Amino acid sequence: MCGAETEPVDRSDPEGDQTSGVLARVVRRLGRARGGGAVVIDDLHLAASPSVVAFLDRFARFLPNACTLILASREPVGVAAMKLQAEGGVARLGSETLRFTEEETAELFRRHRPGSAIPPPLLRRIVRRTEGWPAGIEVFFQGLSTGSAAEIEEALAGASEADAGWFSYFAEEVLRRIDPDERVFLLRTSVLPRLDPSLADRFLDSVGSGETLERLCRRNLFTFPVSGRGGAYRYHGIFRAFLRDLLGREVGEAGVRRLHRRAAAVLREEGAWSEAAEAYAEAGEPAQVIRIVESRAAAMIAAGRSDAIRASLAAVPRRDLDKRPAALLALARATDQQGEWEEAEAISRRALRASPPKALRSEILADLAQLRLRRGDPRGAIDLGREALPLRAPRRVAMRGQVLSTLGIAACELGKLDEGERYLRSAVQHFKKARDREGQLRTFYLLPANIYYRRGEFRLAKEAAREALVEFRKRGDRKRTCHCLGVLGYLCAETADVREARELTADSLRLAESLDYSLMLGYGRLALSRCARIEGNGFEAREQAEAAREIGRRLGEAGLLAISLTRLADAALVEGKRGAALRAARFSLETARVLGDIYQEAESCALLGLLRADAEKPGGRGWWDRAERIMRRVGMRFELHRLLLLRAANVEDGGRKERPRLAELMSGTEALGHDFLFLSLHREEAARVLARAVRLGVAAARAERLLVELGEPAAGPVSALLAAPEEAVRARAVEVLRRIGGSAARDALSAAARAPTSTAAAAAQAAVELRQMPRTPLRIRALGRLDVGIGDRTIAFGEWKSARALRLFQLLLIHRFRWVPREVAIETLWPEVEPERGQNNLRQSLHLLRKALEPDSHAPGGSVYVQSRNEACRLEPGEGKDYDVERFEEAVRRGESARSAGRAAAAEEEWRRAIELYTGPLFAESLYEEFAVDARESLREHHLRAVRGLIDLCSHAARWDDVVPLARRALAEDSWREEFHFELVQALHRLGNKVEALDAYHAYEEALIRELELLPSARMKSLAEKLTAPGA
Repeated sequence: MCGAETEPVDRSDPEGDQTSGVLARVVRRLGRARGGGAVVIDDLHLAASPSVVAFLDRFARFLPNACTLILASREPVGVAAMKLQAEGGVARLGSETLRFTEEETAELFRRHRPGSAIPPPLLRRIVRRTEGWPAGIEVFFQGLSTGSAAEIEEALAGASEADAGWFSYFAEEVLRRIDPDERVFLLRTSVLPRLDPSLADRFLDSVGSGETLERLCRRNLFTFPVSGRGGAYRYHGIFRAFLRDLLGREVGEAGVRRLHRRAAAVLREEGAWSEAAEAYAEAGEPAQVIRIVESRAAAMIAAGRSDAIRASLAAVPRRDLDKRPAALLALARATDQQGEWEEAEAISRRALRASPPKALRSEILADLAQLRLRRGDPRGAIDLGREALPLRAPRRVAMRGQVLSTLGIAACELGKLDEGERYLRSAVQHFKKARDREGQLRTFYLLPANIYYRRGEFRLAKEAAREALVEFRKRGDRKRTCHCLGVLGYLCAETADVREARELTADSLRLAESLDYSLMLGYGRLALSRCARIEGNGFEAREQAEAAREIGRRLGEAGLLAISLTRLADAALVEGKRGAALRAARFSLETARVLGDIYQEAESCALLGLLRADAEKPGGRGWWDRAERIMRRVGMRFELHRLLLLRAANVEDGGRKERPRLAELMSGTEALGHDFLFLSLHREEAARVLARAVRLGVAAARAERLLVELGEPAAGPVSALLAAPEEAVRARAVEVLRRIGGSAARDALSAAARAPTSTAAAAAQAAVELRQMPRTPLRIRALGRLDVGIGDRTIAFGEWKSARALRLFQLLLIHRFRWVPREVAIETLWPEVEPERGQNNLRQSLHLLRKALEPDSHAPGGSVYVQSRNEACRLEPGEGKDYDVERFEEAVRRGESARSAGRAAAAEEEWRRAIELYTGPLFAESLYEEFAVDARESLREHHLRAVRGLIDLCSHAARWDDVVPLARRALAEDSWREEFHFELVQALHRLGNKVEALDAYHAYEEALIRELELLPSARMKSLAEKLTAPGA
């Protein structure tokens, strides 16, 4: 308020119109004030008579433009000022708007104590406790003597609301202004856990609670509507505590307990078991608490109310609780559900000491076995599980199935896969006998991750996981649906199917975040880490592995922790940080040994062997020998094949073991479908090993096929075979290089043509074929709209005269100028036609494509841009080609490399270049071509990775104006990616656009509920709560 002044009223006004005279004088005085002024009328609700309201209406109409009228009232006052309101001259500020922020609270404290400051954590607690209520904050500060952090901490932790001065405030400002019936209503309903009108009516044995609550809310008597629950309300936290304190003073402890007992009975009648148990606890009825918990614990846990079980049983004297093993079992399960496994185990052991009946004892032992397994003690789990098994009561068959499942997983953890499989299959039979279909499914879906995956039987693993996924989706079991999606995503990541892995993992993470399923959040991060490693993105691989490690550490989940450490070492290796990789691998090995994780011990030894071999230090073979012994003993065939590949690629053995190892690698990968080891996971190593297989004649035909599929990266190792003494080996090398093509292959063949060998003529002929290069390179734009440039001519998408030629061009472009087998092209483009007709279609399409690219060409076979042989065809873009997809991918890769090296500015420059190149999805005009889906999704992920990287850089620099358009760009690509919704809402909030931020959150929340029947993650909901919290 500026220029605050007072002026006495002339009580001898001769005109008899004192209010008009006052109005005129005040208006004149305000008109003469420099810079305008403000008129503040506080506590208007105390004097809101009709004459006062009429005066204020007139005053508002005549108020000078430069002045402001501020009316402060706890209750609505009927001041019209309609014209001003229509002109936008009126701002209505409610309690939500007037709540203090942390900054305003800090400023108020500084005014009380100049030069002092409150530590941010304490500041947040004050705002949260008071809900930003300005008068409450002022009262709290007035009650402090020194204002020290210790005093504030003590006041927040221990002082009652009455001691803090709030009691007298509420007594003076609220209770004195309400009628006796409203006072009774407030005091009695303060014991209810929620203010639903129907619940309040039954509790009070009356009607009209809804109208009373609405009236209290309208009058701003610390009563607020609850969003998302129509008709429900809540009291301000401090006000409710005050009411309950006052209720105790007026009716005594016995009276309060009677009210709680009445509330508990009403809540029990409506089936609100969790709230009823809590009410009985406050009523001092431990027997009723135990009765409800023992009979309804499963339903309470399923409803997510483990906290209610723990809170209500906390009111039961320990000596009484320790006599009730069933209640202790329920408490242990609730504690387990909240992730406190050590405490859950301690409570379970108390239950065992309570002399439970035989059947209940077996249940407790079964739960203890699961807890020991979760805490990384499979041997202890087996001992407890075997102790639980002897019970053979007919009604406990399903429980035996559960114990057998635990024994199966524990055996797998110890590396006894065959024994584990027997236990799990026996468990399935027990559930089947008990007609427990859900138990069957629950055990069946353990097979993919625990047996098939570890053996490397990925096809069986995927089939079992997909079968379980279908069943759990039918049943609406969201948690196990989440688990199956996560397992499938993890399997696809291990088999280098990056696109499907990312899609399945995104679905799993979305569910896991909604369900607060931390374990699957961790394994989802591991799957994404593997995907990033395959893509060569060491920075993302490391970030995801670190996130998984943090989750594993928080949960105390041994398996998750051990795998994440191995992934961190692998990520450091990808980033070229060998020292960090070596340290991480050693730590991973130590941790695996401490945890008894034999699988991660083997993987850590294999990684250490690679690092020692790469560094040309002794000891690499020793580590590899250890890893190989473990893998063979346990049956880790996939990891064994990976190890054999790395050994063969990094150590030229040349001894008697080389050929048998190569033969085992080639036959084993073929039998189990592990070709992806060569084609995706270890391309450079694979090329060297496959070339050696050709030289030694070990599965040579298969090795040739894989080398051709590897493409140009294989040209170097194959070229070395041209100098082999065996003619058959040289001939195979010539043929492989001819099929690989490219400048490296051409140069090697040209050199071989000059050598005095029997294969020189074949090499010369192959080199001539490869020298038929276009004089003018192609310029290809495939991101967004497809444009092909040849010299000064451009073929736009709409200018293709033949749809067949266009589709063939797109297919060949997907394969990146590598040879595409004719049968692959035919099966892709014409999957339903007979082979002979398919061959004819391909010949016609090749002819049409050549004519499209070079309509005036008279060269034999038409355009040199399209090459074909009996067995394959490909695009030859010419040296100096310009392909936007390759430039885009390279920019993303360079950005990630710069980010890994700590060069943020360079990373931002590259990523911005990448998103400029990404003008739309691959072949935007042909979105329904199935053969382009994988490539399109891969490029979309590259784009989102670049945007994600830019968002991280901008967020770190608090450049929120840049974050908003980037987040919106990402959401235009993938509207379900919650991380980008989070960044958008957070950035809008940081920019001060609270309304827009809330709108963005609610739009996402509504879409998620409507389309996927999910809720936002706990992290997202926490952000929304910050937006709506007092002081936000």
